Amino acid sequence: MEYERKKILVADDNQSFLMYMGILLRRMGFKVILAENGVEALKLIKLMHPDLVMLDCMMPVLDGISVLRHVKSDQRAPFNIVMMSSDPDSLHSSEKFDCCGFLRKPVPIEELHEVLQNCIFKPMGFTRRHLRIPFNEKVLVIAGGKTQELFAESLSEGGIYIRKKEPFPVSTDLEVSIFLNGASPVTFSGRVIYVKGLFADLFRVPPGMAVEFRNVSPSSVIALRSFIKEYLARDIWEEQEETYIEKRG
Repeated sequence: MEYERKKILVADDNQSFLMYMGILLRRMGFKVILAENGVEALKLIKLMHPDLVMLDCMMPVLDGISVLRHVKSDQRAPFNIVMMSSDPDSLHSSEKFDCCGFLRKPVPIEELHEVLQNCIFKPMGFTRRHLRIPFNEKVLVIAGGKTQELFAESLSEGGIYIRKKEPFPVSTDLEVSIFLNGASPVTFSGRVIYVKGLFADLFRVPPGMAVEFRNVSPSSVIALRSFIKEYLARDIWEEQEETYIEKRG
């Protein structure tokens, strides 16, 4: 269920956008390598062997399309490539190459998530339908008429992973109350779909249980989706907006 953190190289000449993507991808759980031009990107590709490369089409020294041509000429390249640009014509120029995806700036979080699923997780044999964030916060769990205060590990629209030395068995029905943005708790009904014991790969994933949310009300879905997107983009969204204005001007 868990995977080794994948490495993503992002190359862009705009430092604000580069910072935005670096922070966002780290919050999504990836290792991130940053490059400010195409020459630096090629050096880091050979040195770091990333799982995915994201290239801005227009960069000084060596543009993204030239990097793309160079990489695609090497049949040994073990990674996928995603092209990015605020200029539709630049993206169109790169479409003749075998790219994994194309992203137009400013990059919406949902589109980035979809591209990552197609380029990284789908080749591994699974995809994640929902955005996921690390969530090291206390939650209230009600099961069998008893309430426990436990720490969560990660959170998505579809469910939550909760740390517990002795997890509830698979198929256990329970309720989870989550405090979103310091407001009153939002309660979700759920069912345990996966458990990890104390000595099962302890150093990668702590013991606990994955809970799938069920019969979630529309208002709770909206609250949870808003919280997750705000968590991912908090204090950095303006950086991407500034880049977009700069590119257009």
